[in-house]
Amino acid sequence: MKYKSGSFFTSKQERYRSLRAVSFLVLLIVFLTACGSTGLRVSGSAPLQKGEVLLSGRLADKPLLASVSIKGVEKAGDIFSAGSLRAPVKLSGRKGPVFFFETAQGLLLVNRNTKKQLLLPCKPGGLKDEDIRHIGSTLAGRELRLYVSYYAPNGAGVTECRINGNLTSFQCRSFDMKISGLKSDRVHEVVPDHKGSLWFRYSPRDLAGVSRLKKDGTWQHYDRNNSELGDNAVSIIKIEKKYKGFPGDNIWFVSRAGLSRLRYDRPKEEWKLYGDKHSFSDSLANAMGVKGWFSKAIVNIVDLKVEDRYLMIATRHALYRFEDGKVNRFVPKAIGGLEELRIRRMWVKDNVAIAVISPQRDARRTIVSVAAFKLNERTWHSLKYWHIAKGFPRDMEFIVLDKNHDLVVLTYHNGNMKLALLSYKDLSLKPLEIFRPAGAP
Repeated sequence: MKYKSGSFFTSKQERYRSLRAVSFLVLLIVFLTACGSTGLRVSGSAPLQKGEVLLSGRLADKPLLASVSIKGVEKAGDIFSAGSLRAPVKLSGRKGPVFFFETAQGLLLVNRNTKKQLLLPCKPGGLKDEDIRHIGSTLAGRELRLYVSYYAPNGAGVTECRINGNLTSFQCRSFDMKISGLKSDRVHEVVPDHKGSLWFRYSPRDLAGVSRLKKDGTWQHYDRNNSELGDNAVSIIKIEKKYKGFPGDNIWFVSRAGLSRLRYDRPKEEWKLYGDKHSFSDSLANAMGVKGWFSKAIVNIVDLKVEDRYLMIATRHALYRFEDGKVNRFVPKAIGGLEELRIRRMWVKDNVAIAVISPQRDARRTIVSVAAFKLNERTWHSLKYWHIAKGFPRDMEFIVLDKNHDLVVLTYHNGNMKLALLSYKDLSLKPLEIFRPAGAP
């Protein structure tokens, strides 16, 4: 009986504990939901006109479409006069007057000038999936061409859509490894170049190099065996058309082993590697943290910007200015050569390079410092953001407004976002107030 009685009371206590735990969880969910319901969620952006950016997202759990300038945030109003935009949408970008919106039905194209719309649906003859990773775009005469890749776990190849200039008709075709020269179905990006070719960048996990689809329909594949790519895991592709410190038209490729350049304005294309060929010993040295001790090459590149007459390169622990064959290295004071912190991303505008810095072990979740480097003065400055919201942001995005200002979108761990105006005159952040839709608390 004692055994049974003891078992009974033990079960009863466990029931009370379970009930309290469930009650606490319910209250927590209600609290977080209530907090999130008044928060800002920015899902996409695109330049609207000079000095103005169009944002999409949600505010107080209602669809948001707003224009942002140095004057503040305003409702977009009848910029498009499109009833379909009242539903939740994500702004993916624009090409000329045509804006791209991701919806539950597919990709909605809206011409701001003519107010015409066209839906590329998620069904046979249209898009393969509604979860879009990247949209590459180019113009061929009056024909708009989109190249859509997806977030599907095993990849979904690429869909090419050709849309006439009046947004009255379209033709879509999808291709993957089975019916094309793609080396992987997990395509992260499609980049058109200035010769009418398309460059395909794959998931770095696939170690697939890069592929090019030429204007005449032929495929070419490049990896470390037949080119000067230092490694088969390519993370960045940048196209450079005009002379910017390097002769000719160039395509820049970033891999774990460094920077590669393809000069393609000559009858015979020229490759050059500014790094080291990647090998097993390099992987071992990287794992041990001693790769930089034995090599002068710029490796472990996390970001690359093609600027006027020079390149800016960010590695985990320094920024580099690459100009006329010369390399200058700049280390943020916040890092000071320590391995505990690393540069996560870089933003460059005019003569200012901004390094976003995170903890080494938490590089994708917390930003602990933002350091701005004035290239002309060669001085570091701290970009203060604590007055925007009390806490460390999880992510930070910079969007060009005008010559002297950028819009900064800060994302925090509760998922809410804050908008701020960055002034390049004094490198200060000023919070931007968000209007509330009618009926919002």
